[in-house]
Amino acid sequence: MSAQQPDAPSSASPRALHVEHEEAVRTSGSKPSCAGISCQEGLGWVLVSHAQLQWLQHSSSKATDGDPHLTSSAEEGELAAIMADLGKVESIVGPFLRTGLKTSWLRKTERGRTLTEAVRLHMAPGLGRDFRLEIRIGFCAGQMVSQLISTGDCLRDILGDYLYAATEASEVKPSVRLTWIAMDCKLDLMLGFKEG
Repeated sequence: MSAQQPDAPSSASPRALHVEHEEAVRTSGSKPSCAGISCQEGLGWVLVSHAQLQWLQHSSSKATDGDPHLTSSAEEGELAAIMADLGKVESIVGPFLRTGLKTSWLRKTERGRTLTEAVRLHMAPGLGRDFRLEIRIGFCAGQMVSQLISTGDCLRDILGDYLYAATEASEVKPSVRLTWIAMDCKLDLMLGFKEG
């Protein structure tokens, strides 16, 4: 199945820079290196640095009431569980999202851990309001989800029965949104209050 590249973010992302670099290498026929560092090592450094910078920019959140599993976002004023149990997560997401989660760069950095930061449930801001579930999936899985969402096909197959029903119960439409982050894709799902 051929997947189209998503539109490049407004600022040059490491992946976009890598694609441009790969094209330059192909057209020149040479194998450049940067001061004795191979291009692969250089790219790895850039990607890790970019991800760390994003983490630092978003880590202005502070722990709430001494519970390391909850964070309060200053800009949104919402509570979020920051460490999800992978066993519980895998029981509610469909097989496609399970695979996408496992292939995410963030999840790969958590090798062997049963708790993951790749899934966050943001609490409803009030009674009867929607919860927001944030799932980080791999770049390729994100491309496929993007194509399928834009055509309106297979959303139940992507999300799984439970999450599909929860997004259908959401007050907010569209209840599924994708954001490209470094080497991953963040899938935001708005879940109805009862299901969340």
